[in-house]
Amino acid sequence: METVRTVHDDDGRGIAWLLKRGPLTCAAAVLVLSVVKYGIGLYPSWRYMQEFAQHWQHPLRAPVFSHVHARFLLDSPVSAEIAGIVRLTSAREYLAFHLVLACAAIVVPFCLRAVRQSAELRLAVSLLLVGGTVPALLLSWVGSYDPVSVGPAAVAGLASNPVVRALAALGVGWLFLADRRARNLPAARALLLLALLTAVGMPLLALDRSRTIATTLWPAMLLTAGIVVDRLGAERARAVLARIAPVALILVIVVAWNTHLVYPGWRSGADVLLYLVGHHALPVP
Repeated sequence: METVRTVHDDDGRGIAWLLKRGPLTCAAAVLVLSVVKYGIGLYPSWRYMQEFAQHWQHPLRAPVFSHVHARFLLDSPVSAEIAGIVRLTSAREYLAFHLVLACAAIVVPFCLRAVRQSAELRLAVSLLLVGGTVPALLLSWVGSYDPVSVGPAAVAGLASNPVVRALAALGVGWLFLADRRARNLPAARALLLLALLTAVGMPLLALDRSRTIATTLWPAMLLTAGIVVDRLGAERARAVLARIAPVALILVIVVAWNTHLVYPGWRSGADVLLYLVGHHALPVP
């Protein structure tokens, strides 16, 4: 007798090809899809961070920091200081360096052992990236300090070594909660509670709410994805991932700065790349 498979009985065969891809292939595919979906934009205050790099030894001597309303204490100086130490302080060098940092922060999860060893977790991380806020955040704001927060956050969420995990935006991650078995796991419920508390409490603590919430929830989302894949088993996890995949590929996160879309002075992400290789002048926003 012929049996009819329903959506609830889906075992994820539709994503079998994706499950066979290795970490390098997944990382490359995530980067390409992210650039296609979001292009490349600039952090609106990147000039401010560039001056930080140019005066990394004595930042208070920089003209921009002498103003009474200077807000440098609110920003992480790590990436700017590294750029200054290695003398990548011109506009082109600074932006190219931070574009590399942004791409590296996106693919950091694929370097971790847990992701390399599990095809299901590897695909889950790929979908969370392609359908989540992290690539939109990093690629739309090249020149910001976000990569040094997002990269270690991924390590904190997925590293197998608890010491590394301690030192070191959900996007379509909500769809993990659409499956009853995943939703009933304590880890999934803990993530939901954390997400609600973060969304409610973060506006009281941070000026840049959406960006801070996305960065805060990224390690928790990765940790939860690892637990869900492990607890559900390969067959059920593949069924969940099959439902997430179409949404992840279609969903586009809109990034704005003070209610304006990010791309001041640029016609497209191609302008950024052409500028970095020396074929375009730097436009004035």
